[in-house]
Amino acid sequence: GQVKNLSGEQWAKSVRFYVWDNPLITYLSFYNNHSVHHRGQLTVYLRLLDVPIPSIYGPTADEHM
Repeated sequence: GQVKNLSGEQWAKSVRFYVWDNPLITYLSFYNNHSVHHRGQLTVYLRLLDVPIPSIYGPTADEHM
Protein backbone atom coordinates (compact mmCIF):
# COMPACT_ATOMS: atom_id res chain seq x y z
CA GLY A 1 0.00 0.00 0.00
CA GLN A 2 1.04 3.44 0.99
CA VAL A 3 4.54 2.66 2.30
CA LYS A 4 5.50 0.86 -0.89
CA ASN A 5 4.55 3.87 -3.00
CA LEU A 6 6.59 6.50 -1.14
CA SER A 7 9.32 8.25 -3.12
CA GLY A 8 12.89 8.75 -1.95
CA GLU A 9 12.12 12.38 -1.25
CA GLN A 10 9.21 11.40 0.98
CA TRP A 11 11.38 8.91 2.92
CA ALA A 12 14.02 11.61 3.44
CA LYS A 13 11.52 14.28 4.54
CA SER A 14 11.93 15.35 8.16
CA VAL A 15 8.99 14.38 10.37
CA ARG A 16 8.32 15.66 13.88
CA PHE A 17 7.48 12.98 16.46
CA TYR A 18 7.02 14.46 19.92
CA VAL A 19 10.33 16.30 20.44
CA TRP A 20 12.33 14.63 17.66
CA ASP A 21 12.77 15.67 14.04
CA ASN A 22 14.09 12.85 11.87
CA PRO A 23 13.69 11.55 8.33
CA LEU A 24 10.64 9.32 7.96
CA ILE A 25 12.86 6.29 7.23
CA THR A 26 14.34 6.59 10.74
CA TYR A 27 10.95 5.93 12.32
CA LEU A 28 10.14 3.03 10.00
CA SER A 29 13.53 1.46 10.76
CA PHE A 30 12.95 1.86 14.50
CA TYR A 31 9.48 0.30 14.25
CA ASN A 32 10.86 -2.66 12.30
CA ASN A 33 13.74 -3.26 14.73
CA HIS A 34 11.39 -2.89 17.69
CA SER A 35 9.02 -5.51 16.25
CA VAL A 36 11.89 -7.94 15.58
CA HIS A 37 13.12 -7.45 19.15
CA HIS A 38 9.74 -8.31 20.66
CA ARG A 39 9.28 -11.34 18.41
CA GLY A 40 12.64 -12.55 19.69
CA GLN A 41 11.52 -12.02 23.28
CA LEU A 42 8.33 -13.97 22.61
CA THR A 43 10.24 -16.94 21.18
CA VAL A 44 12.49 -17.04 24.27
CA TYR A 45 9.46 -17.07 26.58
CA LEU A 46 7.80 -19.80 24.53
CA ARG A 47 11.01 -21.86 24.51
CA LEU A 48 11.29 -21.56 28.32
CA LEU A 49 7.72 -22.86 28.62
CA ASP A 50 8.49 -25.83 26.31
CA VAL A 51 6.09 -24.50 23.70
CA PRO A 52 7.09 -25.35 20.11
CA ILE A 53 8.21 -22.24 18.27
CA PRO A 54 6.09 -21.47 15.20
CA SER A 55 7.58 -20.36 11.92
CA ILE A 56 8.24 -16.62 12.13
CA TYR A 57 10.93 -15.89 9.53
CA GLY A 58 11.16 -19.41 8.17
CA PRO A 59 11.20 -22.97 9.51
CA THR A 60 12.26 -23.57 13.10
CA ALA A 61 13.92 -26.56 14.72
CA ASP A 62 10.52 -27.44 16.19
CA GLU A 63 8.95 -28.00 12.77
CA HIS A 64 9.36 -31.23 10.87
CA MET A 65 10.64 -30.82 7.34
